[in-house]
Amino acid sequence: MNLADQEMSGAQIAQAAGRTERWVRQLAARGVIERTRRGYYSTASVLRGFTQYFEDQVAAREVPTTRQRIDEAKAREVELRLDARMREMIPQKEAREAMDLLVDMTAIELAKIHTKFHDPVRSLIKAEALAGIERINAALRKAKASIETGEKIEGRP
Repeated sequence: MNLADQEMSGAQIAQAAGRTERWVRQLAARGVIERTRRGYYSTASVLRGFTQYFEDQVAAREVPTTRQRIDEAKAREVELRLDARMREMIPQKEAREAMDLLVDMTAIELAKIHTKFHDPVRSLIKAEALAGIERINAALRKAKASIETGEKIEGRP
């Protein structure tokens, strides 16, 4: 029995596939199966066409799986970036405490520096050190406000 010489009607194909004759005609119009004459189709082309049609259906279902893997990879990348940012960020309280410590140590050192000199230079150095401490404290207040509000510090030197 040579399937190339066999024919099937559209109704037979529709019944075997559990579909409608219209579906069979659409497959023929798309070139999936070969029409031999009006309402009849080559049995060999029907078998090839069905095989190709169902392989395409399986492949189409695998595409979302691929899309899903891409989405999962993107989500992992975002999580890794967020984790990296969290390691770079420190809580506001810790940042303020670190700034306070640095400014306090600087103020102590600047306040002592004038003792290493003799008058009349000593009083000039003391005045300049106290003015510097005040400028540093003003900068500290701006930095703390910036941490709380998230705004950039204005007037940076």
